[in-house]
Amino acid sequence: MVRWRLAITLFLILAVAVAGCVGNGDIGTAIDKWNKVADKTKEIRSLEEQYVKAAEIDNVIIEAELAKDSPDFKKILPLLDKEQKILDDERKLLEEKSSLISEFAGATVNLNKEAKIYGNSALSNIREEHRYWTSSVDNSDRAIESLRMYYKTLDEKYYRQYEKYLNAADSDATKSRLYNDKEYDDMKKLEALQ
Repeated sequence: MVRWRLAITLFLILAVAVAGCVGNGDIGTAIDKWNKVADKTKEIRSLEEQYVKAAEIDNVIIEAELAKDSPDFKKILPLLDKEQKILDDERKLLEEKSSLISEFAGATVNLNKEAKIYGNSALSNIREEHRYWTSSVDNSDRAIESLRMYYKTLDEKYYRQYEKYLNAADSDATKSRLYNDKEYDDMKKLEALQ
């Protein structure tokens, strides 16, 4: 009788331990994968800050040049090339981030119960954040190209295009940040389940 009770007790302890481990799946792996995505996001945002600072400084130089009777556009175009280079670097990081998002998606497959809900929501928000940020970079590229054409031709239609693309880039960046905030909230809830 004692052996029987001992066997049942050990079985129950083992069952509870296994249920605790399996309950919400492998949250730790999902968090590790998400941390890599978050680190890449920080790198991208750092480049974006460089881009904004460069554009602000360049605009002062460009405005001063345009105020002259005979502006030298050869001084202006290299500034746009410098800004374009930053955007190209940002695009490379976005491609790297895309792979990391795929790895996070693979990790969310192993989540269960409540963890699955938060993991899937975080994944959805990450994808939207990434989509809007990529669109923002695309629109910034178009804005620079329109500005380049404006300086070459002084045709006002290119300046209007520049403004349109710049506004679209700003709008997409704002949407991206909103999804990023939601993603962080989801991950906090997921981390709380550990």
